[in-house]
Amino acid sequence: MEYWKKYNEKLNEFATLMVQHNHENEFNFIENNFYNHIRDLTALSISMIQLNSKTPPVKILDYGSNVTTLANIRRKINTDSIDVTVFDPFHELQSTNIDLGFRLNIVSEEDDFMTEHFDLTIFGSCAQYDENFLTDLNSKNLHLADYVLFTHTPLSLEEPFVSKQFSDYTGIQTVHSFRDVSKVFEKLGYNLIFKSTLPPEGASVEDEYINKTVYANLLFTKLKN
Repeated sequence: MEYWKKYNEKLNEFATLMVQHNHENEFNFIENNFYNHIRDLTALSISMIQLNSKTPPVKILDYGSNVTTLANIRRKINTDSIDVTVFDPFHELQSTNIDLGFRLNIVSEEDDFMTEHFDLTIFGSCAQYDENFLTDLNSKNLHLADYVLFTHTPLSLEEPFVSKQFSDYTGIQTVHSFRDVSKVFEKLGYNLIFKSTLPPEGASVEDEYINKTVYANLLFTKLKN
């Protein structure tokens, strides 16, 4: 908990810098590593939903996340008609006062949004920190929007495994199987409409697992009845 508290505090400072840049410049702030890529995927997914939405605003749930995920999209797409809820279980340990240019609500309890309907649910590299993520999806079905986006999420191309993580965070991650993720969403009535991968080294798994790990981006959409 102490690690994630400090991590989120640092990211809040970074988000403030990005927001300031985007307020003063015509084009968006350039992030390091693969983050420009995954932020573009998020922005394009939102833009696609906006085009197909008849009842704005587009409501977004960013699950198990923090404010930086959406702090750098203002100069990429029209953000006037989006409404974002960030579920950050460590939010009570920090303060966030950043004007992103759209409605933002940060909550630390799932009960705070349990009955809301969302157009897009984002799982941004959080599934690996919940060993029960797939079995919990049925109970979290109310959180799943018509579109579900995973970004930079380590998945196994074979069986699921548990690995130490080698990054700023040095704890344990449960790397779920891509096959299992696909089957669960198929059972819940979703279709996988986009998938891509990032260099697997970014997943920071132990060397013995690197060749069977995909650092994945996935976009599911709910099938129409």
